[in-house]
Amino acid sequence: MKLSITKSFISLFVLLGVHLTSVQAAEPSAIDIACQKEPSQITDADFKSLVNFGEALIAEQQKLTLPKDCKTTVKSQGKDSFNPYVAALETAAKQKDLDIFGAILSDFNSSNVSMEETAKAHSELLKYIKVACGQQFACVTQITKKIPTLDIHKSPIFCSLSRVADYTVQDFYKKTTPTPKYPVACLGHSILTENMGLSPMQDWYEAYKLLGQ
Repeated sequence: MKLSITKSFISLFVLLGVHLTSVQAAEPSAIDIACQKEPSQITDADFKSLVNFGEALIAEQQKLTLPKDCKTTVKSQGKDSFNPYVAALETAAKQKDLDIFGAILSDFNSSNVSMEETAKAHSELLKYIKVACGQQFACVTQITKKIPTLDIHKSPIFCSLSRVADYTVQDFYKKTTPTPKYPVACLGHSILTENMGLSPMQDWYEAYKLLGQ
């Protein structure tokens, strides 16, 4: 009887192990995430996976081969645009140059909208850039200069990369209640480095490092 019970438990554990293995195997890869999901559907876990894969591509520890059914275009502002996460991976893998990537990101930069909407759009732009550049700050700076529609000193997210933030950005943070905060933001308003006591410039760079980690 005891032997029969022991065998039953062993069989149960084996079945559970097989099930867990199959669940893990079913987890989508970063390529699957980029190719199959709309940018708006990317979760925090998805983004972390994309950042990690992007860093592996930059370090040439991985190679990028897109499947034939990869969704390379998405809708942005009512028109077809290149999928920004796919473009980011291709940039990390050096299959797209920074000029092309900057031009693609221009389609996702909202213009003539409120400062709050601009901040949300630019937070998304920064996520695409993080996948493409990893922790390479020179890459980040270069790409922001190659987005023709992006004026960094007027951006509530990117103004730390300029010499002086435009007064409209300063007013946005001073006069909006409660004070707006984003994962990475100008003028010391980054959520990821909250209460670290950093200078506004340090705050931006340290928050960027933590983005997607």
